[in-house]
Amino acid sequence: MSEEALAALGTEKAFSICIAFIKSGGDDGKGTGVSNAMGQGQDERKALYKWYKQATEGDVQGERPGLIGATMKMGGPIAGAELCMKYDAWASVKGASKDDAMRNYGAEIVKQCASCERDGVLLRFISAQP
Repeated sequence: MSEEALAALGTEKAFSICIAFIKSGGDDGKGTGVSNAMGQGQDERKALYKWYKQATEGDVQGERPGLIGATMKMGGPIAGAELCMKYDAWASVKGASKDDAMRNYGAEIVKQCASCERDGVLLRFISAQP
């Protein structure tokens, strides 16, 4: 149901609402419901990241950071590895149009909410938007 509600709004409006949902977490602050505990939900976060970046900035620029350089830049091995993973995720959607990226971002949020039985929270959030 959330997917249809987003589609009815049009791409730009739906994308804006999805960003607001992720920032606010919905009416209970739990967002899509995907765990953010260490090591859990990493694939889901990367999926949202890559579509958001593609929609807002277009194709990834520059070369992939090396792990050692990224570790030094970010101040630690975990943060360095995350920087490399984010680059790889964003690069995986290179060439996708802005509209496709916005639609895929919304579809990913719907998918994540559905997998955590939070479709109702997302639908209430969409319905409450002006």
